[in-house]
Amino acid sequence: MEKIQPKNTEHSMHINMEKKVGEFYRADLVLIASSTGGPDALKVICSELTEEVQRPFLVVQHMPPDFTGALARSLNKKSGLTIEEAKDGDVLEKGKMLIAPGGAHMILSANGIKKTVHMINAPYVNGVRPSADVLFRSVAENWVGSNVLAVILTGMGSDGVAGVEILKKKCNCYCITQSESTCVVYGMPKSVFEAGLSDEAVDLQHIAMRIKQLV
Repeated sequence: MEKIQPKNTEHSMHINMEKKVGEFYRADLVLIASSTGGPDALKVICSELTEEVQRPFLVVQHMPPDFTGALARSLNKKSGLTIEEAKDGDVLEKGKMLIAPGGAHMILSANGIKKTVHMINAPYVNGVRPSADVLFRSVAENWVGSNVLAVILTGMGSDGVAGVEILKKKCNCYCITQSESTCVVYGMPKSVFEAGLSDEAVDLQHIAMRIKQLV
């Protein structure tokens, strides 16, 4: 299959999908980060993800404690994936999405082929806890060389920029950012896009389709 270098775009429908898939070589793990407007964006995406999407998902949504569990339960009812609030020691499983609990950072650790998540009560990063940068860095350090799909959704601030940068250095990372026109707040995606780390800007209604194509 012919390879081409990915380029930024505001409309996913104008991209040669098959060449993009061939360039990335399929994802081992999908990481999603979101903040303001994120719960509604996640509902749109998760409702279109079916049980055939056999990859593990890790999600950081900036929310206070006690809210992420309710979010996970709500998303689980709408999705073909199994969606849960993450617990310390949870093992990554295909077709399962783990959402970082509010008030704690989620990190990935690896012991051979076994990959688990752990919650740490470390200081706030980028003014938030959980932080996408903390999770993304742990993936980069503990799963070097893996194929990682990072999706940066609507939200204020710049959480995710440093994490995507290190993922691109240590892993084969492909990054999707939500398009400005479909964001509630174009902060996090804009920061990643302007840092030159976004491979593709995609309208919200097409992100689930792109995830399915890239996994």
